[in-house]
Amino acid sequence: MRAAAATLAGKQMELCYRFGDIHGAKRHMREMHAQIEARRAARDTGCYFTEQGHADGTALRQEADHG
Repeated sequence: MRAAAATLAGKQMELCYRFGDIHGAKRHMREMHAQIEARRAARDTGCYFTEQGHADGTALRQEADHG
């Protein structure tokens, strides 16, 4: 999802430059970079929900085993 958002922001930046809207182009450039950084951060830290799901699943299995 973020990859698509970054691509869209990049295309919007290009259009702004073509039409001479420098401020709009800079705004879309910042958005593109924010999306890229968010993707990197999510990749580097892992997803909370995935990790929490594994932890919850382990706890539930242990509870079921100990009955």
